[in-house]
Amino acid sequence: MFSKEFEMGVGLIKRFRDTLEEIARAGSPEEAKPLIEQIKHPVFGAMAQIKVGQGPLKEEILEALAVVVSQFRELTDFAALKEAIPQVINLVEQSEKLAKEGAEQKG
Repeated sequence: MFSKEFEMGVGLIKRFRDTLEEIARAGSPEEAKPLIEQIKHPVFGAMAQIKVGQGPLKEEILEALAVVVSQFRELTDFAALKEAIPQVINLVEQSEKLAKEGAEQKG
C-alpha cells in the first residue's frame, strides 16, 4: 500500500519516464544536459515525496534516486547516472506491482 506522498513521488517518476530514458540513452553529458534541465525539479520533488511517504521498496528506490538527483546537480559521473535511471524505473514498477498484489490479498 502506498501513502499519498509515496504515490505522488512514484507518479512523478512515471510521468517523466520517457525523458529519463532519453537521458539514459544520451551519448554525452552535453546531450543530456538540456533534458536534465527540463525535468530536474520534478525529479527532486519525487525524491522528497518518496522520502516522507511509505511504500514498497522505498529504501531501494531512494538509494538509486539519490544517484540520479546527485548527478542531475553535478553531472560528474555520467555512467553512474545512465546506470541509475533504469534502476529507478524498474524499482518503481516493482513497487507498484507489490502494492497492487498487497491490495488484492487484502481485498
